[in-house]
Amino acid sequence: MSELLRSETLQAVGLLIIGVITLVIALVSNLWPGLLRRKDARGRPSDGALPDLRPQDQERVDDFLQAGEAVRAVKLYHDATGASLVEAREAIEARAQAIGVARVFRPHPFGVTLMLFGVVGSVFDIVSSLLTLMR
Repeated sequence: MSELLRSETLQAVGLLIIGVITLVIALVSNLWPGLLRRKDARGRPSDGALPDLRPQDQERVDDFLQAGEAVRAVKLYHDATGASLVEAREAIEARAQAIGVARVFRPHPFGVTLMLFGVVGSVFDIVSSLLTLMR
């Protein structure tokens, strides 16, 4: 086996591995978002209740969610509890799911484009690596 062919084969295998890893990460993070959801102290997914809020604030959060104003719900939760914005968003997402409101936060178009670019790039790496190995 010539040195050039050996070098191309190693590059192709490396690109194949990188492509497969990138593809798996992109697909898992976008198709299985429950993996990244926060769990309560006992390791169970949160049930969506907001015990830190007063009943009237929880009603307002529910009204905001029903009206499609999730950002206002996050702000209310953040202001009322002092939780970080990340914690507030997670709590509001869990609450929305618990009351049956679907997809309160829509994916950002740039994020979707970036994910598609990653998937297409990974598939291209995989195909080009396989073609190089077949030579």
